[in-house]
Amino acid sequence: MRRAWAGVAILLSAAAMVSCSEVPDAAAPAGLVVARAADVTTLDSDAISTSKEGSETYGLIAEPLYTIDAKGALRPLVAESHTVSVDQLTWTFVLRQGVRFSTGVRVTAADVKFTVEHARRGPLQGELYRGITSIEAPDDRTVVLRTAEPDSALLANLAGYPAAIIPEDFGGMDEPAFWRDPIGTGPFMIDQWEQGRQLRLVPNPHFRGAKPALASLTFRPVPDAQTRMLQLRSGQADIVDGVPYAQVDAVRSDSALRLVELATPTAVFLTLNTAKPPFDDQHARRAVSLAIDRQQLVRATLLGRGRPAGSFLAATALGGYLPEFGVARDLDAARDELARSSSPGGFSFEIMYDAANAQFGTAVQVIQANLAELGITATLNGTDRNAVLATFATPNWTAGVAEITTGDVGYVLQFYTATNGFGSGSALVSEVSKRWRESKLEFDESGRLTIYRDLVALIADDAPQVGLYSPPRLYATSARVRSVEPVDPTGALDFSKIVVT
Repeated sequence: MRRAWAGVAILLSAAAMVSCSEVPDAAAPAGLVVARAADVTTLDSDAISTSKEGSETYGLIAEPLYTIDAKGALRPLVAESHTVSVDQLTWTFVLRQGVRFSTGVRVTAADVKFTVEHARRGPLQGELYRGITSIEAPDDRTVVLRTAEPDSALLANLAGYPAAIIPEDFGGMDEPAFWRDPIGTGPFMIDQWEQGRQLRLVPNPHFRGAKPALASLTFRPVPDAQTRMLQLRSGQADIVDGVPYAQVDAVRSDSALRLVELATPTAVFLTLNTAKPPFDDQHARRAVSLAIDRQQLVRATLLGRGRPAGSFLAATALGGYLPEFGVARDLDAARDELARSSSPGGFSFEIMYDAANAQFGTAVQVIQANLAELGITATLNGTDRNAVLATFATPNWTAGVAEITTGDVGYVLQFYTATNGFGSGSALVSEVSKRWRESKLEFDESGRLTIYRDLVALIADDAPQVGLYSPPRLYATSARVRSVEPVDPTGALDFSKIVVT
C-alpha cells in the first residue's frame, strides 16, 4: 500500500546529483535503476509522511493489515479478514497464514499489537490511532482493537504507513538503528543505503506472494530533470520519475522510450505564514488568491495537461469538487480585498520553492506576474527541498510552494492539524480538527464527503493555503521495461510486477 501523505509530500526534490559516469551494476542484469527528483532522507514510518520518495520506498518493504488498491478499494493484505461489533467499537482481525518478515520470522498478533501501539505515539500521524483504547492479541493470529467511539476511518488508517507491520520490540534492535534498515513483510528489503547517492532494494526471500522479477531495485536522487532524462537515454537509468512536460512529445516519438501518464489526486499550492505580516491579514491572503490565474498556470507549467486546484486537496480526492473562491480569478475583487487590508498600497513578500522542480519554477514566475498587476511584489527564492523543509520548521518564512498527493482525505486533514496547518499557523486548525473528528463518526460516504467539502471551502475562503494546479504523474521508461502499473491511486508504481526484458 502506498499513501502519500499518504501521504503527504511537501516541496519535492533533494540534493546529491548523480554523475553521468555512473552505470547500473553489470553483475545484476535484471536490476532496475530509477532516477528520482529527491532522496530518501528517512524511513521512519511516522516521519515519512513528509516524503513521497520515503513513503513509496517504505511501502515496498513493509505492509499493513489492509491496503488501498489502484482503484481506491480497501482489501486485506497481512490480515485475512476482519469483523466489527454491532456497536462498531470492537474490531477483530484474523491474520493471514504464512506471512513472514524478511528475516524469516513468522508474523504474529504480538507484532501487530506492537506496531499499532508504536503508531499511536507518532508525533505527526499518531492522532489517527489514538481513538484506539485497547489492543489485545488473544492468540497468534487474532488481534482485537477497541475504540472509544465509532470510527469510520479506522480501516483506512490501518492501511497507512505508520501501521505497516514491524517486529515486536523492533526485532531486538534499538529504534534509530531499526529505521536505518527496517524489517517488514513486503516484496523487497534493503540491500544497501548510501544516503545522498542511492538506495538499493533486493527481493525479500520470505515474501509469501509471487517474487519480484527484478534482481535489484535501485533508487538514485537526481534533482535536475534534464540530467534524469539524459541518464534514461544513455542507459544509466531505466525509469525516470518526473518527466519535464516540454519533453513529453520527444519521449513519445522515441521508439527506445515509453511514456507512462497517470492521473493522481495531487494538488500544488501556496502555503502562507499567517503568523507574520503581510499574511496575518486575511484580506491580503484573499487578494493573492483572487489575483492568481490558474488556467494560465495549467497552460504554462503543465502545457495544458492538468487542471486548476482550489485548495491543498485535489478535486479528484473530493469527488470532483472545486471550491468556488479557491479557483476564482477576479482582479476587481482582488483590488477590493487589498484596499481593505493593512497594506492597501500593496506589499512585498518572498516565495520559497524547490529550484530543482521545473514546474514550481515556472509556476512562481506566473504568480509573480499575476501579483504585479495588483502592485504586489513577489521575490522568488529557489533552493533545495531540504532547505525549504528546514525553513518551514522555523517562523522565518512568508510563503512557499508545496505539493500533496491525497490517498485519504481524512488522513490529510489530520496531518494538517498535527503540523499546525502545514506550519502556516492557520486560525482554522481547531475547526479542521473538530470537523475531522465528526467525519470519523459518519459511516455514510456522502456524509463524509459533505464535511470534507465544507472544510475545503472554509479554508479556501480564508486562504492560509492557496490552490494552484493539479498535475498528472509522468514517468519515462526504457522500452525494455514492461508491466508498469500503479499500485494505488497516488500513482506510485508496483515494482513487484515490473519486468525487465
